[in-house]
Amino acid sequence: MSGREGSRVIPRVRSGSSIPLVAVLCVLATQAGCPWLRTPGVLKALNGTSGPADPNAPKIDLATRIARLTKAHLADAYVEPGRVAEWLDALGQKPGPVTDLVSCLVKVRDQPSAGAGQTLRQCYDAFTSRASASLPPVPTSMNPLKTRTNPEVGLELDVERILANTRALGASLAALQQLVGRGPLLATDLESGIAEGTRRAAAYIKARSWRRSVSRPTTAIVMSGGAANGAFSAGLVWRLLEVLESCRGATSGGCPGAGIDLVAGTSTGALISLVVDMASTPGYESRARDVLLDAYTCSVNTRLYCVQSAWVWSLATGDLKGLARFDGIRQMIKSKVPEATETNATERVAVSVDFESGDVYAQSDQDPEDAGDWDHRIDSVMASIVEPVLAEPISEVSHNGGRLRGTFLDGGVRSGLPLLEAVRRGAERVLVINTSGIEPGRQGPPKNAFKILMRTIDLLSGQPRPGEVQQGELAAVERRWIEYNVCTERLLQVPGVSRPDVTSFCERREGFYPPPQGLEAAPPSFMGPAFFQQVASSWRTSWLFRPEVDLPGAEGYAFDPQIMRPLFELGATTFQHRCNEILDVLGIWGSVAHSACLLSDEDVVKKARDAYTPLERCGTGEQVQELRTCE
Repeated sequence: MSGREGSRVIPRVRSGSSIPLVAVLCVLATQAGCPWLRTPGVLKALNGTSGPADPNAPKIDLATRIARLTKAHLADAYVEPGRVAEWLDALGQKPGPVTDLVSCLVKVRDQPSAGAGQTLRQCYDAFTSRASASLPPVPTSMNPLKTRTNPEVGLELDVERILANTRALGASLAALQQLVGRGPLLATDLESGIAEGTRRAAAYIKARSWRRSVSRPTTAIVMSGGAANGAFSAGLVWRLLEVLESCRGATSGGCPGAGIDLVAGTSTGALISLVVDMASTPGYESRARDVLLDAYTCSVNTRLYCVQSAWVWSLATGDLKGLARFDGIRQMIKSKVPEATETNATERVAVSVDFESGDVYAQSDQDPEDAGDWDHRIDSVMASIVEPVLAEPISEVSHNGGRLRGTFLDGGVRSGLPLLEAVRRGAERVLVINTSGIEPGRQGPPKNAFKILMRTIDLLSGQPRPGEVQQGELAAVERRWIEYNVCTERLLQVPGVSRPDVTSFCERREGFYPPPQGLEAAPPSFMGPAFFQQVASSWRTSWLFRPEVDLPGAEGYAFDPQIMRPLFELGATTFQHRCNEILDVLGIWGSVAHSACLLSDEDVVKKARDAYTPLERCGTGEQVQELRTCE
C-alpha cells in the first residue's frame, strides 16, 4: 500500500497524537490486510496461530540453568566471604554431596513407600554428613558462641548458612529434573553447572562491598515501577534520605554506621534506586536528594524522552520497536549521577527482561558478572524502564566486562516488585515500596475497547505485586528455617549442651542485634516471619503500598508536575506516618533520627514545597502535553 488510499492520508506519529490508541489500533489493523480499519480484519488478525517454534530462537541448556540455580542459592550474605568462596570453589570441584542428594531425593520420589518420610530424612542426613566433612567441625562448647565478638560466632554462622543453602540447592535440582521432563539430569550437566554456579557465586560475594554482620542486620529497599507514579516512592525516599543524612552527621544521638546495604528496583524503581545509590556516595548525599526531588516534581515529557516520527504501521511491518526513546533520562543520568556510585558501600540492582530468552536480568553494580563501562552500566538501568511497544528496547547491557546482546525491556513484565532479589542476596531487613495500592481501585464503566485494554494492562502489572511480595516472604522464611534446622542439628551435638542455649543461638536472639519493635505492617492476608519464632529475628519486612487516598495518578508516559507533586507529598507524609517503623526496620537508631518522626505532615510538606522549582520553569499547560520528535 502507498501512503494514500483514495483521499485518505495514513497518519504518522506526531506531537500531541493519541499514541496508545493509534499505535495499538494500527498494529492490529495492519496485520489484517488492506481493509485495515475494519473490525473484521482486526479479529481475523487476532485469530491467527502462533506457528512452529523458531529454530533460531535462543535456547538455554540445562547446564546453564543449573549454574543459575546454584548461584541463586549460594550467593547469600556471609560474615567472611573470602573463606566461604574457598568452600564454594571446593564444592565446584567435588560436587558429590549435592549430586548424591539429588539422586537420593529423585529415587524417593520415584519409588514412594510407607517409609518415604524416613528415607527423605536419610537423604538429608547423608548429605549433611558428607558436606560437613570438608567444613569446620561442630564447636566443642557453646560458651564461645555466647560472646558475639568471638570470631567463632561468625565461623559457625557461615558454616550453617552454606550447609543450609547447599541442602536447598539439592532439593531445587531434584525439582528441576521433574519439571523439565527429560529423564535423569546428566552427570555432566550437573557437574559443569554446579562448577560454573559456584564459581560465579564465589566471585560475587568476594566483590561485594557489604557483608553479613553479627551485630547489625543487613538492610535493603525494594521498589516497584509505575512511571510518573513513582513520585510517591520518590517522596518517601527523599524524606528517608534526609533523616538518614541528618542523623549520620550528628555528634550525639546520631546513627553512625547506619545505611542501606542493598537497593533493588524495577522500572521507575530502578531510577530511584540509582539516586539512593548516589546518596551513599560520600559528598553526594544532599545532591542526590535534590536530583530526586527535581526529577519527580518538575519533569515533563519533552525533558525525558522523544517520540519516533514514523508511519504507525511500521510498528507491525517495519523495524520500529517502540514509540519513544528515553534520551532525556539517559542524559540526566550521565550529567547528574557520578560513576563513583559503582564503587560505594551500597549495592544497586536493576531488573529487566530479555524478550528473546524470557530471562529476568537483575544486574548488580557489584557483581563481576555484570561488569562493564559506565555507558553500559547505565544501559542496565535504562533497560528496566522500557515498557513494551511504548519505548525502544535496549539491545545490549554490560556483562563480564563486555556486552550481552538481546532485547531488554521493563522488568515489570516478570518482576514488578523484586523482593526475591533481596532475599537471594541475604538481606535481613527490607523496606518494600509500591507505587500503587494493595487493591487496584474501582473505575467507572469503560467507554470503549481501548479503555478496557489500558485497564487490563494496569491490572496485569499491578495486581501480581502483592503476590510477588508474599512469594519473597515465604522464600525468605523457607531459606532461614532450613538454616535454623541445620543450626539445631549441629549444636545439639555439642557435649553438655542445653536446648535453651541452642534455641537462643539458632533463633539469632540475645546479642545479635536489637529485636524488632512494633507490629508487622502489611495487609490482613500477610503471614510474615513474626508468626515463626524460629526466623523472626533473621528476616523482617515492612510493606509501604500507596495509601488509598483520592489522588489522580498518571497514565502511560505522561509526566505532569501538577499530578506528580501531590504524589510526592503523599510519599513524604506516608514516611512520617510510618516513621518509627521504617527507621527500626532499617536499623536507623538514635534520638536524632527518631525526633524526625515528630515532625507534622504540614511541616514535611512545607519542606518539599520550599524546595520545588516554580511550575512555570518546569512547563505548564500545553507544554506538559507536548511530545518532542526524535531527531
